[in-house]
Amino acid sequence: MNRRNFLKYSTAALASNSLLSNVTWAADPGYTGEFVLQVQVYAAWDVASFCDPKQDVNINSWAATESIQTAGNLQYAPFANNSQLFDNHHDKMLVVNGVNSFTNSHSAGRLYSYTGYNGGGYPSLSALFAAANSASVPVPVVYNGGDFFTQGLVAASKLGNDPSTFLQILENETPTTSTKPFLKQQQYSLIDQFNQRRYNIKAGAEHSLPMDKVSITDYGKSIQPSAAFANFKPLLEQVEQSESSGAYEREYDFNNKLLKQAKFSLLSFASGLSVAADIVARGFDSHSDHDNKQAGALSDLTSTLDYIWVLAEELGIADRLNVYVASDFGRTPFYNNGTPPGKDHWAVGSTLIMKKNAPWAGKAVGSTDNKLNARKVNRAKPTTSNDNNGVILEPKHVMQAMRKQLGIDQSDAALAFPLKVDFGDEVDLFA
Repeated sequence: MNRRNFLKYSTAALASNSLLSNVTWAADPGYTGEFVLQVQVYAAWDVASFCDPKQDVNINSWAATESIQTAGNLQYAPFANNSQLFDNHHDKMLVVNGVNSFTNSHSAGRLYSYTGYNGGGYPSLSALFAAANSASVPVPVVYNGGDFFTQGLVAASKLGNDPSTFLQILENETPTTSTKPFLKQQQYSLIDQFNQRRYNIKAGAEHSLPMDKVSITDYGKSIQPSAAFANFKPLLEQVEQSESSGAYEREYDFNNKLLKQAKFSLLSFASGLSVAADIVARGFDSHSDHDNKQAGALSDLTSTLDYIWVLAEELGIADRLNVYVASDFGRTPFYNNGTPPGKDHWAVGSTLIMKKNAPWAGKAVGSTDNKLNARKVNRAKPTTSNDNNGVILEPKHVMQAMRKQLGIDQSDAALAFPLKVDFGDEVDLFA
């Protein structure tokens, strides 16, 4: 795949209507900022077989025949498809180990990991970022199910792993289940006229409550045509052509649901549709047959994370991409008595943050002991473990640091949802 072709298609879509079938769109002002992709590792991963490896046969079966591997300054487990990710992308990784969610409830763990607050009522990181950065894009954040929260800050759209219906509606193509388009062009025009007239009436009202004014403004934005929609399809076609031609150096399962979610999320970024997305990696609930279930789910996850960076490079957005990977919590250090044996809930887990050319990448912060108990870290130098005067890392510390790193900690959206980190307990993960 050729990056120049992507840029050519994108520029052409902005300048011309020739790529569209029935709908004419106006040009966007353009978004030049960062993107955030939040990856939900749904139902709890086993970090002892991923980024916090333990050379103990009682904890990991692979330890009987394999040794912990190293990529750059990072250690990883010789398990599943971990080497593909760590060997190729360790220089983009900040591994945060020893993150204690202080719960063994899936829903409470996910709430804490994805919002930074375990009391509920807070937005997901992706939604918070979109609220602070999405003024000029038509679909601020896309999501794919899982535990995703906007708290009314921003409009979200569920894209999923099949954009065919999305494209049919956008360009009035014939649905796969019918011989006719959704609407005639004349009907589209009438809808446009109705929407514009409705907006004019509401915007001209003399007495509107503050929240009503916000809703009216958002409604006005939503009915404005956007060239970003025109960019999506040619980019998708170019990617699919590359997939079928075998242009990638490594093999990927392009039918994998997680990979599709990632692909369409990145296309929404590159086309100008969105600035943030949330995707969901499943298959990690391993109370029985732990090794097989975790190996399959981890392989899908690591292969998809690898693909994300390959595709981001080809789309020309790798320098602007931030990937945040977290789970409910971890898995117990020892196997249970299931048949085959599994692992149960463990409050301590890890978080993975990825960014190209970041000065803070290529290292691990935080740690656990040989039984996966979280150690206290130095607040200013979290690479220093087991500091008796330090603090146990929690998702709130990670999220607080992420907000600051992304430059949204002082945004109106973030200030409306302050995290419960006591003064002096902030941890400089990105030192």
